Amino acid sequence: MACTGCGCIFPVRDGVPCMLDEADRSALSGTTSVAENAQLRARLAKHERFLRVVQKVRPPHPFLFSRSRRNRETFSSMLTTDTGRPVTLDIGSGISRGTNIAGLSPAVLEGRIGLEIDHSPTAHVVGDAHKLPFLDGSVDGVMIQGVLEHVADPARIVGEIYRVLRPGGALYVDVPFLQHYHQDPEDYRRYTLKGLRHLFERFEEKDAGVSAGPSSALCDFMTEYPAVWFGNPVVYWGVKWVTGWVVLPIRFLDYLLAGRSRAASLAGALYFLGRKP
Repeated sequence: MACTGCGCIFPVRDGVPCMLDEADRSALSGTTSVAENAQLRARLAKHERFLRVVQKVRPPHPFLFSRSRRNRETFSSMLTTDTGRPVTLDIGSGISRGTNIAGLSPAVLEGRIGLEIDHSPTAHVVGDAHKLPFLDGSVDGVMIQGVLEHVADPARIVGEIYRVLRPGGALYVDVPFLQHYHQDPEDYRRYTLKGLRHLFERFEEKDAGVSAGPSSALCDFMTEYPAVWFGNPVVYWGVKWVTGWVVLPIRFLDYLLAGRSRAASLAGALYFLGRKP
């Protein structure tokens, strides 16, 4: 695959273009296998039947993303286009297996482009969000969920999002505030609501608030705390799976905290919905 602008040749694997130059490929080489959970899955890969059982008994995410589906519905309603099928860039959600797209309208799903730093079954493009492989003003909407804590330069990525969005284009962001450290492949930072608004200050805010409340944060820490006593990765993840199921009901208390004014001060995750002026 050749770029008509710079003439660079990019490989295509299983129909998915890898829009990374040589420097990007070198920098990102092997990063997706750094995370301990990825290494453990690789070690268990030869025991396929056991790995399938482990995946089935794995507890759900400790965060109850009580607002996320509604936020995606709102995001879908913000997308308007003459063709009826908006082009939506979904940054970093190519490996979500559907969990990060619930609530999107059929039209948005049809025009969704999943971008990841490595090949995955649901990624449409392999690329680096620090230099998005899209033309200025070429997309109608951008989603970036659970990604900005993992990137080296979030301000640069926000600038790229602003560049590729058309004027009036919609934006949906979801970030953690209180969550344990998790390599995927790296983990750099967390955001307060004020910090999130500051990061996206060039955009016109439509809504912002709590997507996973204080109970979700508590559930996460209570899942993680017993496991940090163990250095062995197999024991560590085994303890997490057990405690994850034990404390899981705690997260449902977030339904009672929804809309409380102080919830953002102890939230598990926050969101921002906006438009490019």
